[in-house]
Amino acid sequence: MESSIDSNIPTFKICGFPLLLVGVNLPTTVEVKHSEVHKGNISVTNREASDVMIKVGEKTIHAHKDFLASTIPFFRDLFNSNMIECANGEINLSSEFCGFNLATLEILLDYAYNGCLTISTDNVQDLMLGASFLRIESVLDECSEFIKRRLTVENIFSILYFCRSIAYERINSDIYKFLYKNFVYLSRSAEFLEMAFDDLIFFLKRDTLYVDDEKQIFEIVSRWIEFDIERRQYGARLLENVRWNLLTAEYISETVRKTEWVMNTPECTAFIDKTKKRIQNKAIDVRSKRVCEDRHVIFFGYRRVDDFSNDVCSFHVYDPITNIWTNPKSIRPFKHSFYGTRTDGYNIFFRRTLRKEIPDPDEEWLEMYNTLTDEWHTDRNSIENSASRFPDYIYAVRHCSSLAVIDGKVYMTGGENSYEHHLSSLETYDTTSNEWKALASMNSTRTCHCSEVIEGKLYVFGGVGDFADSLDSGECYDPETDRWTPISSMKYKRWASKSLVYNNHIYVFGGSCDDNTFLDSVERYDPVANTWTTLKKMIHKRSYSSAGVSCGKIFVFGSMDRWMPYTRTNTVEMYDPETNTWEERKPMPYALMCSPISVPASYPAPIANLENIWITEFRELNLKEELLKGIVDCGLMHPTKVQSEFIPRAISGNNYICELDAKGKTSSFVISTLQQLEPIDGQISVLILVPSREMASNIQREYARFSKYLEPNKIAAFFGGVPIKQNKEYLRNNCPHIVIGTPIRMLDLIQSGSLNIANIQHFVLDECDRMMGNSDMCDAVLKIFKSTKGHTQIMSYDVLNKNTRQKLLDIYEKRIT
Repeated sequence: MESSIDSNIPTFKICGFPLLLVGVNLPTTVEVKHSEVHKGNISVTNREASDVMIKVGEKTIHAHKDFLASTIPFFRDLFNSNMIECANGEINLSSEFCGFNLATLEILLDYAYNGCLTISTDNVQDLMLGASFLRIESVLDECSEFIKRRLTVENIFSILYFCRSIAYERINSDIYKFLYKNFVYLSRSAEFLEMAFDDLIFFLKRDTLYVDDEKQIFEIVSRWIEFDIERRQYGARLLENVRWNLLTAEYISETVRKTEWVMNTPECTAFIDKTKKRIQNKAIDVRSKRVCEDRHVIFFGYRRVDDFSNDVCSFHVYDPITNIWTNPKSIRPFKHSFYGTRTDGYNIFFRRTLRKEIPDPDEEWLEMYNTLTDEWHTDRNSIENSASRFPDYIYAVRHCSSLAVIDGKVYMTGGENSYEHHLSSLETYDTTSNEWKALASMNSTRTCHCSEVIEGKLYVFGGVGDFADSLDSGECYDPETDRWTPISSMKYKRWASKSLVYNNHIYVFGGSCDDNTFLDSVERYDPVANTWTTLKKMIHKRSYSSAGVSCGKIFVFGSMDRWMPYTRTNTVEMYDPETNTWEERKPMPYALMCSPISVPASYPAPIANLENIWITEFRELNLKEELLKGIVDCGLMHPTKVQSEFIPRAISGNNYICELDAKGKTSSFVISTLQQLEPIDGQISVLILVPSREMASNIQREYARFSKYLEPNKIAAFFGGVPIKQNKEYLRNNCPHIVIGTPIRMLDLIQSGSLNIANIQHFVLDECDRMMGNSDMCDAVLKIFKSTKGHTQIMSYDVLNKNTRQKLLDIYEKRIT
């Protein structure tokens, strides 16, 4: 299944940094086991009680009529018919007749008898041929799953036509999605030039075809027609599928009208002339821009060191397909704070300001960075090149405003000025004329709000209003009428939230409310129905986060961690709109703000196997070098799934409940706490409660092993069976940094004043079901918990029992995320 397209994948440059567009390496073979398959437990090659022979050429396979009839539809129909094979017990299957060989039949029969199957890149096509003939739907679906995770620009057309040849359609949606987002790139292949007219028309009608500009659609049509002069007969019908309202009159006159095949085809010439007149008379059909939600988007991250003064920024790029962060060091750093960004195509607009008591227009400006050309444009007065400057704002200095882009124009709404007066004003910057213009003000003042664009209309919602109250209201601006109209309110009041548009719906994530607490709630707005819907909560509470859409999934980056001192987190999570679920992704190397940048349609987009990617090496966790060295010394290189999922969450300081009792669970909280630990003499920083002395001793040894190269950490374990006097004597002369123990012994030491846990930063509960299921231990856990501070991180493991989970949620006062 190979293509004629050049296998040398072009390198995409983002901000001057080369980024190789490759997918995730997947194994060439996959083992499939099905417990629901009826297992005959008889080998294919040696079945003594067989009553039917299957002949393929000179080879014979012995089998059983009843078993084959009950498991394989082809044989069931055969044995229920009056064909001669039913009587003589011999079935002849020639490869010419059935389309597959003996080896394939043996594999499929072994699957029927034993429920085991090995699918590989070498046999998947033969297996699908055989399964299609024998009508084994489960094998077809497993092969389909194998193939669709390995789609490439080289094999996509071959797979499409192969699946058509066996009438297998359940893979179609995945094939078409891949074709839609790679259509421009694939249009240069020989397979595309051989494409049937009906197929081409089918693709040109799609709203989800990924193009940078509608010009590319005309170029694709031209390429297909020019391959064979006889195709000019289809010219006018193909031109009908170009969205002419998205092209300029100059392009239509100077490029389209003067294209050779158009000039030499009277029907096409007439169509173009008619189209030009309709554009002049403003009678052209208005068709929406094509939007491919499945397109490949990468994220451009910039580091904000200090948000309330000059800050030096560094940059990183995240590719969701490979789940890798890279550092393009060639980008020049810049200074000054920025309080809003908006991406339009490949341009990032930075809303910059320095907060001061007295307004200073010289320190309020808009800056644009083109990620493809690696060029900056700014409106700041100190820039000598006036061609690169934006004109001054109409209104006074403002910060915490919101940016949106409609048809190349930047719309800036609300915010507050340097006197902390909230604003309702709207102004727009035209990137073509290089002018600012005042427009109708909003109905409400808004600061730290969200704004998004759908179908050419601007929607704003949330934020902080006149009396510093959080808002749940929203309104919509129509540029055609210069008027604002109210929209329905959100379910929750929120400000400093993050929003984006996906599939013509607005999604809003997290934010803060009136008491400055952070939110994990998510809502979706339907502009047609004018309704908000509450969705699955995020894994982490977030405020001032970043977000974007890539490959049909939503990614949310970072968050403010706390107000004073001001810190940010580096966590990343992915939302699947189809399943309404969240999943952790690789954390950022630093706390970054991220802007989505679409990879141009002329570059290939690898298949996005996003759902099962987790961290494959401990090095990817950005751990302390000394800790990483200790992990390697322990013989560990690759995290288990539970470690991959929970270590990033833990080292970001978040509370959580782990419902798994899985391999690597203990080392996950050991590594997480060691990564965060900054030992202070005379203070206990980490407290771990376990139900038994054996567990306490084992965990103590784990801490000693992993902390081998870290600065000396004092680790102690306390449990029953050892005289408490001995424990007290130890604590009188030593204050450990890390304490592990059983609940009852720990409570005795705390109540006697021997153990001071007032300063603990991390509280771990292991084997929660066992501890919370025992009334004495449960009572001790409750009392110990009451001695912890509100900022203490809480990690709970092995919470399989629903009653245990509810107890934890209750006693933690809803501090679990």
